[in-house]
Amino acid sequence: MIKYLTKFNRVEKVEVAGETDHFVKLLNGRKEAKQSDWCSYFDSFDDAKNYLIDKAQKRVDSLRRSLESANGELGQIKGIKES
Repeated sequence: MIKYLTKFNRVEKVEVAGETDHFVKLLNGRKEAKQSDWCSYFDSFDDAKNYLIDKAQKRVDSLRRSLESANGELGQIKGIKES
């Protein structure tokens, strides 16, 4: 059975021996969670790629909000006058 494994920012095609709702069984007999902090398994390449795109977009959005906040703080600091 073929699955698509996402690790960091890449997708790998892997063969697995079987699966349950939450785990895949690898050919070497080891069991791995389908979803974890480090990797995820998907039924199709497109699902795996879209997962990585969504994950990266959320990171970009979060960093943009942090930058906006930091720019606001910088503006406030620049506006400080001696009293």
